[in-house]
Amino acid sequence: MEKWSIQFEVGVGPLKFGMSSNDASAAHPNIGNAQNRDPQPDGTFKEFRDMSLPILVLDDGKLVELQIDAYCRTVDIFGRPLFGYKALDLMQRLEASSAVVVFGFDTVVLPDLGLSFADFMIAGEGDRLEFRDDRRDEELNRVVTVSALGTWNGLLDEYTPVSFRS
Repeated sequence: MEKWSIQFEVGVGPLKFGMSSNDASAAHPNIGNAQNRDPQPDGTFKEFRDMSLPILVLDDGKLVELQIDAYCRTVDIFGRPLFGYKALDLMQRLEASSAVVVFGFDTVVLPDLGLSFADFMIAGEGDRLEFRDDRRDEELNRVVTVSALGTWNGLLDEYTPVSFRS
């Protein structure tokens, strides 16, 4: 399968925010129909396809989020495989492209890029942010969520600005 690039606030590869489930299925021959569709407590639905594809999150029938994990080896960012980056290197590169980086509820969010990364913690004397199991020098292996514009509006009041710069 060819590489699919993350397009900030637009989508990933042929999957574009605002698409219906049927549009997503028809967007590429390898996508196909959902194998499983799970309702979520917030009223959205998660659609699961092949493990090598992102999980689609639909709200009111429209694609609003794509959840990408290490099984999705076809996804790239900045021209490199997403899961080939060392975690800290990727966070620093993204921070250079984002006006806002915040942390809360174990999640780092770059709302103006529509990206979020789960499973972080504050470490040391409260002066640094690390992956929960301190794999910042290993390849990224977490779920990365790519979101539509405005997804994080009004949801970051309890988050704290952070930096990955040395």
